[in-house]
Amino acid sequence: MIQGGAFDKFGYPRRGIFESIVDLIEDAKDLRTKVNNSQASLFDLDENLKNKTKIKNIEWDKKELLDREREMLGFFVSEDPLKGYGEVLRSDSSHS
Repeated sequence: MIQGGAFDKFGYPRRGIFESIVDLIEDAKDLRTKVNNSQASLFDLDENLKNKTKIKNIEWDKKELLDREREMLGFFVSEDPLKGYGEVLRSDSSHS
């Protein structure tokens, strides 16, 4: 799902989330355990989140990002892979 762009609206790069997923899942499990055991309150929530996994601000290059997206979804969603090649393709085509 990450590679397909399901979490893009959260504002973190796909590669950063992808590389942090194991730690993020562990953080979620720990938080759920604390809440279930009544060891956390609403006031503790902000403090707990400060000490959790930081998502790195790193992204795959455009080609790898689109390759992973196509592998997961079967088509491109975020961008046309031929974007930027329009002039070259138009100049080589015999029909418009």
